[in-house]
Amino acid sequence: MRESAQNRLSNALVLDASSAVELMTPDPISIHQDTALPEAVRLLMEKDISAVPVLDETGRPVGVLSRTDLVRYLHKEVWGRTLASSHGVSLAPSAPPGAAEHHAPAAPSVREVMTPAILSVPPTATAVEVVAHLLGLGNVHRVFVEDNAGVLIGVVSARDVLRKLHRPEVQ
Repeated sequence: MRESAQNRLSNALVLDASSAVELMTPDPISIHQDTALPEAVRLLMEKDISAVPVLDETGRPVGVLSRTDLVRYLHKEVWGRTLASSHGVSLAPSAPPGAAEHHAPAAPSVREVMTPAILSVPPTATAVEVVAHLLGLGNVHRVFVEDNAGVLIGVVSARDVLRKLHRPEVQ
């Protein structure tokens, strides 16, 4: 049975945005690449966000830190240490002979754990181009919007796209 044109139209979704600027969340929460990892974890948890753009000193995005990046890092660190210790190998740094006190190593920085690749578009990119980037690249969940100087001005996530979808009124 063929679906009528009116029925197909009533099931269609329309994207209510024409550009990256209309889709994006402006001035997104971001973090500096040299921030200590515990502070980054706290930020993600307090703001209840799944990822955060990582910026350099000039405000340009150099990567993204996601909850997945954190889980991968913790898995590697915790699982690796557990496996080694179960085989009688210590991964803990040892103090030199005669040293009275040993200091724990500093927490890693965001730069050491982030995903360094980012996907960015200019503010003039069409909404269709932004959605094509999100859909066409597999595990990409956000696209950064950068001004002409490469400074981050917004982010478009899959959630932002969903917010702009609606069904047209059919008469």
